[in-house]
Amino acid sequence: MNEFVKNILDVVKDKMMALIGTLIAHRRKKTTEVNADTTTPAAPTAADTVETKKNFSDLVQNQFDYLINKLDEYQKGYYEISDHTFALLDQMSALKAELITAKLSQCTVSNCKNRKAEE
Repeated sequence: MNEFVKNILDVVKDKMMALIGTLIAHRRKKTTEVNADTTTPAAPTAADTVETKKNFSDLVQNQFDYLINKLDEYQKGYYEISDHTFALLDQMSALKAELITAKLSQCTVSNCKNRKAEE
């Protein structure tokens, strides 16, 4: 179980790192295109830089929250399936015990008087 959760967290971490890398590359490309289009690149003001960083941070936080919610959904589904599987295994064990008891109570001699007549 712990290995399962660890694998999921590793996948989530890899996806987040890929997403962050993509967003950073997109931002750099966009900044490069804007600077190439203008004859004199305008220096970003402190307010623009702070707002841009805040927007980027919010975007990453929203993506992280989304992935964590998905992870919770998968984990709940895993536990539900696991509980159902254990219930089925318990039921199978009980049926197997009943079958063994029924076979032991059955007479094996072909002309035994205790054998139930098959109709």
